[in-house]
Amino acid sequence: VCLFLGAVRDMTAQENSVLESVCDRENVPLVGVRFGMVPEFTSKILSLLAFHHSYQVIGPAVERLLVNTQNGDRVPTNDVSQETAPSTCLNVICIMPLSSRDVSVALEKRDRLHWCMVRVIVCSLWRSKLASTTLKSVQRNDHSNALYFVFEDGVIIHLGEADFVTKLASKHHAAPSEYQILTALVQEIQENKPLEYDGNWSKKKLARGLVKNVVNNSPVPVSSTIGVESGASNEIVSQFYGKDMEVSGSSVNFVDHGILMIVDAASPRGHKEAKCKARKIYRELLSASRKLDIPTIEQSLVQGGCQDWEAASIVALQHFCYQSRVFASQCQSKASSSGTKRKHPT
Repeated sequence: VCLFLGAVRDMTAQENSVLESVCDRENVPLVGVRFGMVPEFTSKILSLLAFHHSYQVIGPAVERLLVNTQNGDRVPTNDVSQETAPSTCLNVICIMPLSSRDVSVALEKRDRLHWCMVRVIVCSLWRSKLASTTLKSVQRNDHSNALYFVFEDGVIIHLGEADFVTKLASKHHAAPSEYQILTALVQEIQENKPLEYDGNWSKKKLARGLVKNVVNNSPVPVSSTIGVESGASNEIVSQFYGKDMEVSGSSVNFVDHGILMIVDAASPRGHKEAKCKARKIYRELLSASRKLDIPTIEQSLVQGGCQDWEAASIVALQHFCYQSRVFASQCQSKASSSGTKRKHPT
């Protein structure tokens, strides 16, 4: 499969025409595809393409699409119309294994964690044409995202989609660079004047307070919590692809529209760091969610070997939300009814 798409802007009519003529001349089948109704950055589209390809669904899907197109059949779609689409909100908590005071724009300090923060911010809060449509989106109350960074010194920074993106767009940074995003993050940390904690601050108290804050401020009621954990199962992915989970009739009651996603950037895929502060905070956040009686599961969304797994997981779950195909509560219910319990890593 060879994918053609516009970078920064959509392909023009002329570019599409040239592509059609070349494919026709070379006798190469050409078909149009889309991943949903929400415009996205090119980088996020490519991340999503890689996600679907890792589950080996791109090739078979394109083959079915070609057959339907050649036969003149109507192409089936799972899209929910903009008029009837329910509001969704993805609240992301990302735990960083570094002090808030170590966040820097200096090149010599930009390690993998700084790159991770930039990617998480972009994938959580940005989407194509967001800055120009934020007001309309808020008025319609359709899709929204929120990001919370938790640093190892106990500092919490909340980045709201409308506020943070609009602030940078007002400075003509609609598609900001790594430097501009880190500069804005450092400014957020300085302006919030977070409390200084000593080494004995309570992770349990922090986790309970943060989860309650997310629940109270989410524009869509939080109906499930998903912890991203390497080695966990991926029922949520299977149910996304499952034909038996159509978003209609009674099954719509099982769709989660308000999601709390917990990502631990300190946890290398396939490894466990038993004494890491970030891992302990991660466990306390899951515990706090369960104490609020929120269906809480752990899932491995992206396949092994992904270097960008934090951001890639966010892009995938965002996509599930936009398609109204998150069945996390269903996964949790099945796990409870089976009586099986997965051993939690320390």
